[in-house]
Amino acid sequence: MTAHVSADQLCPPPPSLADGGDSFSRKLVLMQSVELFENGGWWKGIVNAVKLDDMVSVLMLNSQQTRDVAANELRIHREWVNGAWDLPEELQRDTMDHTSSPQNQNDEVDEGSPSHNTSPNHSSSNQDEQNIEKPNDIMDDTSHPLSSNVEQNVEIDSEKEKTSSKDPSPQKHDANEKEEIEGDKNTSSSKDQNVEHVDEILLLLAMRREKDVAYFHNNRLPKAMFLPTSFFKHLAVQHIRFKTAKNPERFVFDEELIKIARGGDGPVGFPKKRWIADTDVIYGAVLLRKGRKHWFGMAIDLKKRKIRILECENPYDTVDFISSHVQPLAVMFPFLLTAFREEEKDVKVDHTPFKVERIEKKRTPTTAMADNCGLFTMKMIECHSMGINDMSKLVDEDVEDYRTRMSSEIFEEFYTP
Repeated sequence: MTAHVSADQLCPPPPSLADGGDSFSRKLVLMQSVELFENGGWWKGIVNAVKLDDMVSVLMLNSQQTRDVAANELRIHREWVNGAWDLPEELQRDTMDHTSSPQNQNDEVDEGSPSHNTSPNHSSSNQDEQNIEKPNDIMDDTSHPLSSNVEQNVEIDSEKEKTSSKDPSPQKHDANEKEEIEGDKNTSSSKDQNVEHVDEILLLLAMRREKDVAYFHNNRLPKAMFLPTSFFKHLAVQHIRFKTAKNPERFVFDEELIKIARGGDGPVGFPKKRWIADTDVIYGAVLLRKGRKHWFGMAIDLKKRKIRILECENPYDTVDFISSHVQPLAVMFPFLLTAFREEEKDVKVDHTPFKVERIEKKRTPTTAMADNCGLFTMKMIECHSMGINDMSKLVDEDVEDYRTRMSSEIFEEFYTP
C-alpha cells in the first residue's frame, strides 16, 4: 500500500546504543530509564543492576518482570521534535558538557560541575541529588514511581502563595522552610554522589533483611522496611498542601504514597510490605541544608507511634533545625495511616501526632568532620535496625573502613552476576 504524506510526518528510527547514537550514555547506571525492543516494539524499563560483560538487568514496566540483556540492545527514550530526535533534558546537559570548549568550561562551569566529574554515574546522581534538595523539581514519570501527580500539586500551591497577600508572615515562613529543604540552587550537586549512594545502601539493607529473615525473627527484632530518599522528599511536598488544609481528616494523599503503605507498587527494587501488618519500623534518610549539606536518619515506629532521629554529634548546632523538619512528619503520619487503611473495618482512628525523640547523647557517635555525617547516618540506621542501640563506638578513624566495606557489599550485591 502506498501512502502520500508530507516530509515532516516522516522520521528515522531513534538511534540505540548498538549503532553508537547514544555513545555518551553507554555507561548505564542504576535506576536509569531505558527502552528494550521486543514483540515488535520498544518497551520502557528501569535498570536495576549493572553486571559484568556489558550485561544489564532491566525491570520491564509493562510486565514487572526482570530481563538480563546486553547494553547495546537498549536505547534511551527520545521524542521526535522539530525534525530531530530530542534527548531527555538531563542527557542534553550531559552532551553539552562533553562538547563545550575548554574555554567555555572554565568561564561557565565550576570545579564541581558535571563536565569536571569523571564518574560514570555523575549524570544520574546529579539528577537524584537535585531532586532531594528541591521539592519543586520532581523526576519524570519513568524516573521513579513516586513522581507522578506531584509536580501539579506543587504548582498549584506555588500559585496560591503568589496570589495570597492576606497574611504575609506565613508566606515568609514557607519561603524559609523551602530554602532550608532545597539548599543553595547555585551550588553544583554533582560534587558528590551522596544521594545515589545512600539509596543504594538503603536498598542493600532491605535486601539483607529479605535474605536472612530467620536471623531477624529469631532475635525478635521488629519487622523493618527501608525506603529511599525520594519517599521523604515526596512527603515534604505533600506537607505543603497538608498544612493549609482546612480539614486534615479529609486530606487526600497522593495515590503513590497509599500504594506503598498498602504494600503495592513502590520504589523499584525495594521489597513490597504493607505497613502495620508486615512492617513495624520504617527506616529512611533525609538530606537537609543549613549553610551546608547535612544528613540524618529516622526510625519511624508505626506501632509505638514515635519517630526516633538518628543523627551523629557534629560541629554544627542542628538539633532544633532537624526537629523543625521532623515534627511535620509526626503530625502527618497518623493521617496517612488512617488513609491507607480506610477499606479496613474497625480501624481505630487516632490522629495524635507521633512522639519525636533522639538517641541518648552518650550512645550517639561523634564526628569532627561534617562530611562524614552521611556515612555515619547509614551506619546508625544499620545498627539500629539490627537492635544495636549504643553506637558511640563509631568513630572518624574507622570511616574509610566503613566506606570500603559498604562499597564492596554494594558492588557484590548489584554489580556482579
